[in-house]
Amino acid sequence: MNHFIELSKSQNEVVISIVFIVLGIAVLYLSYRGYKASKLSVDWPSTTGVILHSKYSSSVNSNGAPEYSSNICYTYKIQDKVYESTRVFFGSALSSTFSSESEKELSRKYKATQDVIVFYNPDNPKISVLETGYHSKLNIGFISGAVFILIGFLELVFKISIF
Repeated sequence: MNHFIELSKSQNEVVISIVFIVLGIAVLYLSYRGYKASKLSVDWPSTTGVILHSKYSSSVNSNGAPEYSSNICYTYKIQDKVYESTRVFFGSALSSTFSSESEKELSRKYKATQDVIVFYNPDNPKISVLETGYHSKLNIGFISGAVFILIGFLELVFKISIF
């Protein structure tokens, strides 16, 4: 007994379009949350912290394109509770893969065992950053989300097959 529903080509195109649109909306929503938090972070209190490790790496993805990343982990203490984070700034997770120099610069700027200033959300101290405010890397999320939505609508409205 087959429990899978077979869809026609046009039904598959509609499903793919909807998936792209929903994905785009999700990416835009997450980017907007990051944008809001980045704006609020300029007023957050600060404490001292220590970089646990800082590592730059480069690799090649399955498509043969280079990917770059920096992995920076730090710890800090608020009211006798120790926290650990890897968020350098809102949008730093989006910056990987695009620029080797910006990723290298982060690893150079934040070295292991270095003391740092950590800005934390007073309502939820486990949310923290090393750099406050809006960062242009957040634009990657907004642009990606818009592109997904555009592809979904083009596929849906104009029956343009992207696959």
